[in-house]
Amino acid sequence: MSLPRPFDPDDIESLPVVQLMSAGPPIYEQQVNRAWRGLVQAPGSVHAGFPAVLKFMPSSVKISIELGCSLASAALKLPVPRGMLALADPTDLQGMPADAKPIPGRSEVLCYASMLQWPQDTMERVDKEDQAVADFLWNRFCHSNVASPGAAWDELVANPDRHARNFIFDGTRYWLIDHDLSLKPLAEAMREMTGQAGRQKVLEHRASRNQVATQLLQRRPNDHGMLAQPRTFEARKRALEAQVIAMSKWKTGIPTLDAVLEDAETVVRGIILRLPALALQLNERLEKPNGPLLWTPSTVS
Repeated sequence: MSLPRPFDPDDIESLPVVQLMSAGPPIYEQQVNRAWRGLVQAPGSVHAGFPAVLKFMPSSVKISIELGCSLASAALKLPVPRGMLALADPTDLQGMPADAKPIPGRSEVLCYASMLQWPQDTMERVDKEDQAVADFLWNRFCHSNVASPGAAWDELVANPDRHARNFIFDGTRYWLIDHDLSLKPLAEAMREMTGQAGRQKVLEHRASRNQVATQLLQRRPNDHGMLAQPRTFEARKRALEAQVIAMSKWKTGIPTLDAVLEDAETVVRGIILRLPALALQLNERLEKPNGPLLWTPSTVS
């Protein structure tokens, strides 16, 4: 079997594993998971590194969800930053939690990395939790061409966490970030998803809320465009299936990384399973945007 291609930012079928070269101080320290700006490159590469944002999450399952959502969104041509698994020396990451555990048998910790660098001043404005600022940001976002597909995407991946800090504007376009709470109730049992009971959970799971759908319905009730999105997504199903085939060939020889890659593949498979029901689920959401659309009462805290 040939080895997977080393990471290439422009090739979503290349192995998404990089090595941290250098990093700055933590950014946006108010969030649950610590994050840093840094330079990364494919392990063993002699080419210049490229900028990324690294996020440390002690849960490997959440890293898998982030990576799976990033790859699925790329296949669906949605503006979610390209994701990677980043191996990092913890001494290079200022403020790394003291209880952070390295990868078994290695000195590095595993982080989730994202290619996009967002403006620091924008994040600081949102941190103040000023409702007027949040309202302004939501209004701008809802009148962009990302809002309608973004609402459908959050319904597809059952993402309850799209607040005003989880979409960003880089001066040209909006990007959707932070998907670690997507498909949350299924996370601990992802490897069992291939069984019938697991498949049923994937199909039935709903998030308690869809923030983009709610905001879009309020601000653009007559031209929100959300119901046109499922057909567009369905037309790109083959790209999702091709992505799964590529992911099934990814092996690093590092058990921890290979388990994360396997779980990310399962996430993409779950998203494919959910596609046929998206139109129905989105219709139900729009009829009751703030209703209790839970498959279990404890789905989302």
